Amino acid sequence: MVNLNEYEGRWLPSYGETCFNTLDGSDVAAWLQSQGYTVVSNGDTGRYGYAVTACGWHVSTNGHVRRV
Repeated sequence: MVNLNEYEGRWLPSYGETCFNTLDGSDVAAWLQSQGYTVVSNGDTGRYGYAVTACGWHVSTNGHVRRV
């Protein structure tokens, strides 16, 4: 499992499995679930997609990671 604490306020590397491109964040949600996180929502901001985990991580399709 990737430790999102290491990326808080930064971007995930954009290659391989962390190269996201859906507008609704469904690929981010699937990746987070594969990493062991529980995804509570995902959606589209009009500029990028995102997914939010039960433990408060917000990861966007541009790879930015933050706590909510």
